[in-house]
Amino acid sequence: MKKKLIDFLPSKIANIAEFKEIMNAEDIEFDSIESMQLKILKENFIDTATDYGISKRESLYKIKPDKKNESLDFRRLRLKNRKMDKMPITHRALEQKLETLFGEDNYKVEVQNDDYLVKVFINTFDWNAFNEITDNFRNIIPCNMILKSSLVQKIKSNIYFGACTTIGEELTIYPWSPKSIESKGTVKFALGSNTGVENITIYPKE
Repeated sequence: MKKKLIDFLPSKIANIAEFKEIMNAEDIEFDSIESMQLKILKENFIDTATDYGISKRESLYKIKPDKKNESLDFRRLRLKNRKMDKMPITHRALEQKLETLFGEDNYKVEVQNDDYLVKVFINTFDWNAFNEITDNFRNIIPCNMILKSSLVQKIKSNIYFGACTTIGEELTIYPWSPKSIESKGTVKFALGSNTGVENITIYPKE
């Protein structure tokens, strides 16, 4: 509590030792109640819920999580995805869903009506999240549409190149009168090489 219970008592009573001890003991209880209230409030929202709150919601959606291999963030994403299944499934709804889950500019949805094809491109490094969304899309798009999903991984970084220039010139002004003056130099550009290691896991595992 920001303010102690002793502050609400008249000054004559607040200075009595017995009342100080009583108020201090009650402060501890009220602090505990306030802490529990904040905890309960957080459990009411997917983004702030702990494993306890997420597990309760998963049971409502009949989801059996793999707590050893699935992170809490992924389980939150899955719950958000399931909650949005009730909205009208339109092109705009699919885009809104992906923007909510992955953020702006991390997805692309193309609907080719003539070919009965839905193309989905998702920028993420989370295979579990990608599989969850694509499996969910197969259930919510019209039965006569084919889903083609692609996982796109974008990496943005700065690349620095080192370079140096060496220029030399010799001029004779008098008594020579040149028609033109030429300057020659050597420019050296540094070349770089990059080596990367990538581990790829193909699902489902055998």
